Amino acid sequence: MTIPGPSSQLMIDELRPVFRASVERKVAKSMRLFRFQQKEGERRGWIETEVGIRRPGIPMNIEEIGKGVFQFQPKKPLKPGEYGIVKDVKPGSWLLRPTRFRVAEFTIRGPSAEK
Repeated sequence: MTIPGPSSQLMIDELRPVFRASVERKVAKSMRLFRFQQKEGERRGWIETEVGIRRPGIPMNIEEIGKGVFQFQPKKPLKPGEYGIVKDVKPGSWLLRPTRFRVAEFTIRGPSAEK
């Protein structure tokens, strides 16, 4: 997966940010957090290996806080860098057809970042 631009417009200082979304339970349980690598003016992330094996992503706590409203938070503090939360797909699905991921992208600046 490639996202244009060297960084997200959403800058976060908190190392364990909290995100909320109104989604179905099965969608919430399939959300995964990934760190992107910055390369050649874009951000790149690998959801699956070349043979269709899912990469685990960064562990998150997922909690239903209201009817159909879920809260997502990394289990451990994130390091400064580029991240995205994506809905999981079936393993190998990108081999059968082009897959378009919806990504909630963000940058962790960290608490000492200049504002």
